[in-house]
Amino acid sequence: MDAFEAIQKRRNVSRYLDTPVPDEILDEIIRAGFCAPSGLNLQPWYYVVIRSEDKKKELLHIMEGSNDSISIYEKEAFTNSVEEAAAVVLVFMYTNDYTDQRSALMGIAASVENMLIAARNRGIATCWFMEGSERVCGKKIRKHFAGDKGDLISVITLGYAESWPRQLPQKIDRVVFI
Repeated sequence: MDAFEAIQKRRNVSRYLDTPVPDEILDEIIRAGFCAPSGLNLQPWYYVVIRSEDKKKELLHIMEGSNDSISIYEKEAFTNSVEEAAAVVLVFMYTNDYTDQRSALMGIAASVENMLIAARNRGIATCWFMEGSERVCGKKIRKHFAGDKGDLISVITLGYAESWPRQLPQKIDRVVFI
């Protein structure tokens, strides 16, 4: 599959088969994140890759214990996705000390997108959960899994798709060429 096809076929998938993702494929996906552009080449990301069932349970326990205003649907989707995933990538800001936080966030988003596309290219499904750093569970997850690093920015679950969802309509009218 070429890059454009991988971009077009990428979907959020939150239900996975009980099949492990080989280490070499997971490593390739993570390395794709490191290849992302970032302002001033800060490379402002830090990843924690969870494969252990015990660590996934710890992650879910932290979330269940939070009093964040998360809808039942969001909580169920997240829980199912984490439980079924072959791996979970916690994406943190490397430090909270960047003077240009927006630029750092854009670099992290680019790294996540690289991982999502690399995964799809290898037939691996992903679901990208955005995490608000203001949420209590984000702070607790950071403390538990990445102590001295910056805010939790997002969570990616990965695995072989139970099924691939159809493509949703695209808002292609949001461009002007002048």
